[in-house]
Amino acid sequence: MEIGIPSIPPTVPKRRGVVSFVLFAVLIGAPAHADYAAAWRAFEVGDHTAAVTSWLDHAQRGDIDAQYNVGVAFESGRGVAQDPEVAASWYNKSAAHGLDWAQFRLGLLYAEGRGVAKDMGQAMSWWRRAAKQSHAESCYQLGLAYERGDGVPNDPGLAAHWYRLAADRGLSEAQFNLARLHHASRGIAHDLGQAWSWYRSAAEAGFAPAQNNLAYFFEHGLYVARDLERAAHWYRLAARQGYPLAQTNLGILLNYGRGSEKNLDEATKWYRAAARQGDAWGQVNLATMIANGLGTDKDFALAHAWFTLATESETDVRSSADESLQRLESLMVPEEFSRAEVLIEELRLSINSVDDENRRVPPRRTDEFGRLTLTIQRHLADQGYYQGAVDGIPGPATAAAIKAFQRRVGLPESGKASRPLVQALTDAAAD
Repeated sequence: MEIGIPSIPPTVPKRRGVVSFVLFAVLIGAPAHADYAAAWRAFEVGDHTAAVTSWLDHAQRGDIDAQYNVGVAFESGRGVAQDPEVAASWYNKSAAHGLDWAQFRLGLLYAEGRGVAKDMGQAMSWWRRAAKQSHAESCYQLGLAYERGDGVPNDPGLAAHWYRLAADRGLSEAQFNLARLHHASRGIAHDLGQAWSWYRSAAEAGFAPAQNNLAYFFEHGLYVARDLERAAHWYRLAARQGYPLAQTNLGILLNYGRGSEKNLDEATKWYRAAARQGDAWGQVNLATMIANGLGTDKDFALAHAWFTLATESETDVRSSADESLQRLESLMVPEEFSRAEVLIEELRLSINSVDDENRRVPPRRTDEFGRLTLTIQRHLADQGYYQGAVDGIPGPATAAAIKAFQRRVGLPESGKASRPLVQALTDAAAD
């Protein structure tokens, strides 16, 4: 008796939730102070304590980048004991002086109620302030809030507006969600061409959910000509990143020889990868392969365990898993039932469900930091010319400090920030 492999429904993933990555600030210009440069090097080699010690010194002198970095350290528990309340305090100092990334992170803390009382009004306020500076991630969060009706009236049209602003700035998550709204006709006109275009942009940037959906368009001939080879290509790219829906979908193509040569062993491998991440369709298809001895050894007890886990899913896979489980049980002997019970508990402990909403991305370098005036202020402060806040905001104190430095080294006293001035300050620090 064969237990047939169920067909897979359209795999358009649900919208992503809060983007919870943590980004450390680093200057794009030459570092003004050896300790600040050393702090980043220390962080990169894993000496977080040394990095935070240096950043804390700069933060206490009003450096908004350093304040942000100290906030990140306390939020993530790298180099210091994790303390969201202290993180919020440092983010607030930096955000109040206009740093968009600090405004974004502070908004997330308010949205999640970490370190501060949960307050979507405050979250939206900080995201709006960052969005005015064209901060893509904050635009994206505003889109999520309007789509969910979280702290604001549900408004897919406004969600699409904010997603579009973030998408135009290259944020893959926003491109994906904007494509999804076009695809599903939510808040904006049904437009498969726009959906295809935004999915492709995000997919080409390496965003796995978009790669999966682009593959789905190729597999089913939506907007583009049906092309199973290209479908398999995009599913594979997403599957290699660990995206469970794509792993299941790639397994199906390999299972039936669609878009590539039929390969039951590889199909089973991908079903298993998805199943171990909690994907219910992957669990059903893996159980089916095991029950029939396709691409792996036949094992009714193990198949029973995977079918059982799939029946616990909240998705529409449950009925299919139930039917398959009943057919399988008619073939099992008592000993297999006993062993299945043990396996079920073992599998529950081993499954590592992917949580897209809280996946932490490693720190990265970004040109959002190291603004020219801020860089110059840090140089001037470290060399004793400037006692004000290192906040990137030019003013009389900054101009006076620049003139004092220019006077000392024999430069024309313009009092203005410039790239040559950064180089002159760097050279002076090295002498």
